[in-house]
Amino acid sequence: MALVLECHVSGTPLPDISWFQDRKQLADDSVMGDMAGKSSVRIGRLRPEHSGEYVCRAANVAGESLTSASIRVVRKLLFVVDIVASLVGSGFTVF
Repeated sequence: MALVLECHVSGTPLPDISWFQDRKQLADDSVMGDMAGKSSVRIGRLRPEHSGEYVCRAANVAGESLTSASIRVVRKLLFVVDIVASLVGSGFTVF
């Protein structure tokens, strides 16, 4: 089973998006994005080491905005997602 986390942002100028797992930035090859302010992380074959807090950070000259999801892989094919959204700065919308 795969997990996909998405982050939608807007702002002027369009914010740069970064993804983190447990405060460590994810490698670019695990992050998919487009120019419309949408970015996602896809994790195939979930395993317990994929558990943790995932954070999407959007930033530009106006400030930054963060949203996070707490993922807990309990066993194969079972996981729990708690989503917490927070806005910091101005000029951003995070869904």
